[in-house]
Amino acid sequence: MTAFTTQDPQQISWMIADLQKLRGVRSALVVASDGMLITHSDGIGRDMAERLAANVSGMVALGMAARECFDHLALSQIAYEFEGAMLLVTSVGQARNALIAALTEPGADVGVVGDALVSLAPSIAAQLDVADRSVR
Repeated sequence: MTAFTTQDPQQISWMIADLQKLRGVRSALVVASDGMLITHSDGIGRDMAERLAANVSGMVALGMAARECFDHLALSQIAYEFEGAMLLVTSVGQARNALIAALTEPGADVGVVGDALVSLAPSIAAQLDVADRSVR
């Protein structure tokens, strides 16, 4: 289980809101690696955001397991393509115990969205203090 604190919770919400302003971004969220929702954009309801957070966590777990096939290289980004949408996920911070995800609409430039996630990750990491409670 992951505990987190934010230096300024409103700051992360603003960052996510700005991400959703990119053309083609339907919604965005920040998730602890164990699936706990940290925050989400207005483009998605709380219940759906919590379900998506759990899914994002599972996707990353599968990606981490697949690293064994690639000499344990670092996992930086995951993309799932659906009919008419993509879900992009990027790790946040050096410990990689938080994630930022964006769900796109048809016609979105996923390269731009992916770059925005990578660019935003350090700023979100600076606002989060995510600690693994299982170590205590």
